[in-house]
Amino acid sequence: MKTTNLIPNYPQPSLPEHANERIEIGKGDKNYWRCNAIQFSPDGTQLAVAINSWTQTSTINEIRIYDVGTSEVRSVSIRPNEGQSSIAFSPDGKLLASGGDNNAVHLWDVFAGTAFITLTGHTHRVNDVAFSTDGHTVASGSQDGTIRLWDITTGSHKEFKLSGPVTSVAYSLDGKIFAAGAICFRQWVNFYTIYLWDAVDHTFLGSRKVHVGGNWISRATFSPDIKTLATQVEGPMIFLWDIKSGGYKDEIAGPRCQYACFPTCVVFSPDGKTLASGGGEYPCTTYNPLEQSSDNSVYLWDVVRNEFKYRFIGHTENVDSMVFSPDGKTLASVGKGQDSSVLLWNVDIPIGQVSIEQSVATPNITISESNKDIATKDDAEFQKRSFQIKQICKDRNITTLVHFSKLEYLRSILEEGLLDRSILETRAEVSFNDPNRWDRQKNAICLNISFPNYKLFSKFSRPSENSNPDYSKWIVLLLKAAVLWELDCAFCKENAAANNVSKIPIEERKQPNALEGLFDEYYTDNKGDSYNRHSSQLPEHFTTHPQAEVLVFDRIRTEYIQEIHFINETAWNQWRSINTGDYSPRFCVNDQYFQFGRDKIIQHHENLNNDDIPF
Repeated sequence: MKTTNLIPNYPQPSLPEHANERIEIGKGDKNYWRCNAIQFSPDGTQLAVAINSWTQTSTINEIRIYDVGTSEVRSVSIRPNEGQSSIAFSPDGKLLASGGDNNAVHLWDVFAGTAFITLTGHTHRVNDVAFSTDGHTVASGSQDGTIRLWDITTGSHKEFKLSGPVTSVAYSLDGKIFAAGAICFRQWVNFYTIYLWDAVDHTFLGSRKVHVGGNWISRATFSPDIKTLATQVEGPMIFLWDIKSGGYKDEIAGPRCQYACFPTCVVFSPDGKTLASGGGEYPCTTYNPLEQSSDNSVYLWDVVRNEFKYRFIGHTENVDSMVFSPDGKTLASVGKGQDSSVLLWNVDIPIGQVSIEQSVATPNITISESNKDIATKDDAEFQKRSFQIKQICKDRNITTLVHFSKLEYLRSILEEGLLDRSILETRAEVSFNDPNRWDRQKNAICLNISFPNYKLFSKFSRPSENSNPDYSKWIVLLLKAAVLWELDCAFCKENAAANNVSKIPIEERKQPNALEGLFDEYYTDNKGDSYNRHSSQLPEHFTTHPQAEVLVFDRIRTEYIQEIHFINETAWNQWRSINTGDYSPRFCVNDQYFQFGRDKIIQHHENLNNDDIPF
């Protein structure tokens, strides 16, 4: 592994494990360095790095192009007082486009290190640039809310005005689609809008609005096939979005230390199967004004299999920027400040060689459909527990789980599944039945077995304190019982916020005997009320306590939803009139699941599904 020292008389530090090479950007001097962008050439032999360095008296802005094989600078283009925030190679590797603080797009001759052409017209900073696959067009997205598609032979352009600052522009690998992303910040509601065009004739193909609540998106990255968008918000989460529908797909919990650490950058591999994220810091006094958490690692995530892949440790400060080589076998990452070194990592290595628990900065490695370490689902303990829970459900004829929700959220449920409170709180327009969430389990979704918790349902459905419940704006979802043994669940004999339940450790509540406990012959709850299964004539699949619930610590995907129940045809028709499309769950009109006197329908439990009207 070659490590060329570019700064004379400066001792070369040892390479971290799985790093093939180190390129020193600025060590050995007294300047402060920051890398704004980094890109491999199409053949993978060159690495372009856009940097700023400054002291108290001077500032230097430049783009360096290194030979990957020798770590030597091939050419340097210096542009005083102009920071470049984005760079992109042309498909033939002969030109380099850059955009930055001077509101212009520059094209550079890579080998001569000289300016080829300067394209002006934006009125604010250029945030991102990208070449078309044929190399004839360079796209630029600006803080002024415009996109310009520049013909590099004539300097002419097409301009599109979007809803807000443009943070990302990209062409699909097959050259058919051009995509752009813009921020829309309005009345504390943050939307990220994806715009799509035909890359050849520039026909507008439509837009998708991604709702990320009151958070501010700091990074957004398109997958190479323009099917997935990864957004990094002001928080420790990276969200993955389906560009076709604009709907939420998955999420990745960013690296965490003692306090929350925000990922500094995200990037897809060329095949779109791997996502790399850089560890950052959260110097916010919300947690502790005297503490500052940081994590300088690089993380790899398998987007297809939904699991953590690897952690690279070696940078001494936050990771500022990253890029995969064209063959996907190397990842280049650069640190900021006094680190200011580029590390080239070998990502073509067997998975699982190194534990993620290697350093003090221990991350939360949750990815995609779960709010826990998905790897635990494959271990023997989980499999054993899953088998026992499935057997209990079979013995008791438990076939249905129940969840009630406001009708206004049905469309998002059909598109994204059921999401936990920790995710929904990032969305400013979402309200909650229990604003305080007294059980303190914000990363869990609450379900009931066989029948809704009618006491809470009737309480939440009252427009005012003394009024009768109004169920016309509510729905009841019936879910497959497989949730209990396929996802991560905890079982509560009564409401999860009750002292009788909350004092029991979560791990104990996840055991099969905890599920059995929901069907005890006698139970006295937190308020002293006693319940007797025999005298109540409860069927085997009804829990002893009407408020017994299941906490699900995973996203519940839409394929688990079997039926959607409306209180009457009026509610159904009103929703259907403004929501068209084909959905897999069955829609029903059935008022029996909306009854708030559970004992009134127990004698009819065998006919719960006989009076509904299918659509």
